[in-house]
Amino acid sequence: MRKLVSAAAALAVVIAMVALAGCGGISYNHSERMPVLNYTAVQGAKTGETQPMLIVYGDGTTYRLTGIMQYGKGSMTDAQVADLLGWMKSQGFMSLDPATFKAEKPGSYPRTRIVVSLSDKSNMIEGPASDSKLRAYVKKIDSVTPSNEAKWQPSNFLLSAKVLASAPQGAKVTAWPYDPAILAEAAGASPNAVTGQPAQQVWNTIANDFNSIPPDYVNNTAPQLVYSAAGKLYGNIYAVPMFPMPGI
Repeated sequence: MRKLVSAAAALAVVIAMVALAGCGGISYNHSERMPVLNYTAVQGAKTGETQPMLIVYGDGTTYRLTGIMQYGKGSMTDAQVADLLGWMKSQGFMSLDPATFKAEKPGSYPRTRIVVSLSDKSNMIEGPASDSKLRAYVKKIDSVTPSNEAKWQPSNFLLSAKVLASAPQGAKVTAWPYDPAILAEAAGASPNAVTGQPAQQVWNTIANDFNSIPPDYVNNTAPQLVYSAAGKLYGNIYAVPMFPMPGI
């Protein structure tokens, strides 16, 4: 009987150690509220001028950009998450020096920001999108294909804008159909948190306005959306979802 008890105890210890280590020897927080990988395109210097591209949570939940202001919510298995994190680690990501990339072409945009969080260490690297090392990591991240991906839109988001003296050439100027204070606050030093009842309606309006602009294949430029509200013009519109806490 003692031998059976000892064997069972030893087996329990082994199982616990495997669970802690995770698949493939990668240990990470499996919480549905803990991002273990976050890939973001940084478009400008102002806080909020970003575009989350892919967020992977510890339980395998994913949020992925699929179009202009269009996101899909899907899932990855533990093995797939561990494989992705293990590849990032094996390719030296956890050992990269953030200061080195930060100093590369400071003030130039777009930039790439990647955050990987393991149990023993986290690392955040942000540098020019043209950097060859970062492009290699992005190529791997872009290959992720979540399962059961369905359309998702945020119930709350951060809105950033900039007051313009005039509309850029070729920009679409649209009358803002909501309270002008929303854009005025978005043009402040910090993004405006749009929450509550109107948030999804405002999000859909901005998304539809962006997607109604024909792409400029000649100049390969992003759609330029300008809103007019209370006698002012607002451009540099960025709407960033507020993902489940703790979020990044």
